[in-house]
Amino acid sequence: MPSERIGSWISWRMVLMAGIVVLLALGATPGGSSAGSVLHGPRHRLTYGTSTNWSGYAALTDLSNPQTGSVTAASGTWTVPTVDCSVTANGYSATWVGIDGYASSTVEQLGTEQDCNGGVPGYSAWIEMYPSASQTINRVVKPGDVMTASVTYSASTSWWNRSGSFHLQLTNATQNWTYSTTQSSSRAQRTSAEWIQEAPSSYQGTLPLVDFNTVGFTNASATINGVTGPIDSPSWQHDAITMEDGNATATPGGLTDSGNTSSFQVTWAGPTPPTQPNPPPTTTVNVHVASITYSATGSTLSNTVTVDNASGQPVSGATVAVTLSNTTRGQSWSASGTTGSDGKVSFSLSNAPTGTYTTKVTSVTGTDLAWDGVTPTNSYRMRFSWSFSFFGPNVGSGDTPPLYAAMAS
Repeated sequence: MPSERIGSWISWRMVLMAGIVVLLALGATPGGSSAGSVLHGPRHRLTYGTSTNWSGYAALTDLSNPQTGSVTAASGTWTVPTVDCSVTANGYSATWVGIDGYASSTVEQLGTEQDCNGGVPGYSAWIEMYPSASQTINRVVKPGDVMTASVTYSASTSWWNRSGSFHLQLTNATQNWTYSTTQSSSRAQRTSAEWIQEAPSSYQGTLPLVDFNTVGFTNASATINGVTGPIDSPSWQHDAITMEDGNATATPGGLTDSGNTSSFQVTWAGPTPPTQPNPPPTTTVNVHVASITYSATGSTLSNTVTVDNASGQPVSGATVAVTLSNTTRGQSWSASGTTGSDGKVSFSLSNAPTGTYTTKVTSVTGTDLAWDGVTPTNSYRMRFSWSFSFFGPNVGSGDTPPLYAAMAS
């Protein structure tokens, strides 16, 4: 190349770069908002349909092997959501339209930022040619503003710039302003178009997602391989992306199409509750009273209740309540006790009067025990008791009244 052409080319390119710097300084300067200090990067993929930082939709030729250079435009409209700083005092969210990032390492994008810092909400607009830093657009943005964004790629006709250029435009219909800029990227793959609600990142990782309630996208459209259509056009594939994050989650709703555009909503789903371990399975043990036996020593009458399971094995730790009745005299006593390792619990009635006795089991309880409620037939005849006076058994001022209680196992 002749030296005068080289000098002319260098001078012209320096002028062009200086012009771009001036334009950015006039229209996109870092401000007090966090938009200029956070990153709006590629999707952090978990699986198809899930991500740790994106929620929304992506359109591309093929989910597993998207075609390079296929996407030339993406556009959409949304209403700036109101963040709830009472729920998330320090949280971040970005709403944007862009090209790339689903399956590539660059993103050409622009949108709005809705954050809470120390419980104070903040709203701003930004552009970003990731991995370059985000730049705040110095324009007024308020919750409820209607924003329309578009990213359009144009192939280069210059021999010295073979990467082409991206025209990014953001319009705030409510505040009546439009911002546009033309940027270039030699690394852009142009494999996907996106409409995203994002949990932005810092250099330490994904930031907490603020409670944005719901954000609705309308007029979402893409141009892929020369075809312009809605997100779910039959000419390509699309992916509905749910954000699954340790801080919070967001989910996209279904698509509604109108002509060549789509509409949908993304809803904040709140913090992900910690996974609770499944409780251990409970096994109910069916039990029954296997037998009731009696014995007498002097004036003390003992009755023993045996509790078994359905297999005939003794059940320990069962609380058994019984009522012992002397049907001859019309007397009754109640007590309760716990079965031992042999499944037995014994009760004793001191100073037992003579007569016929029966035992009624009123309950058998315990952890995971289910008693069938049946008391086996039983009876015992107390023919003689040493506890009597001249006037008859268990009668007289010198007599001690009967005492019924469970015996120590």
